[in-house]
Amino acid sequence: MVYRIFVSLTSLLAISLLSVSCQIKEERLEFDVKAGKASETLKLFSVQAGINILFSENDLQGIETQKISGKMTPEMALEKMISDSGLIFHHDKDSQAIAVYYPSRN
Repeated sequence: MVYRIFVSLTSLLAISLLSVSCQIKEERLEFDVKAGKASETLKLFSVQAGINILFSENDLQGIETQKISGKMTPEMALEKMISDSGLIFHHDKDSQAIAVYYPSRN
């Protein structure tokens, strides 16, 4: 039941994101995001990268991310930021949606 609700919410949010251009840029951008709660750091990353990220606040409870700073592509920065957290991300190239999630909690 919880899984069905999650899938429904995720689908609804993904559809919302389809109307927003959130293409991952290949250029190197300046990042400065301190280590901390994933739900907070991913929001800051999203602003600095200029992209939208889909995630569930409940999915990220208790998850910490790594500090990122310096010039790098958004994809490199996101990979570094979520390393050792158990989180993974998927970038759908057709819709340009980016989902960050904890696979064993789904």
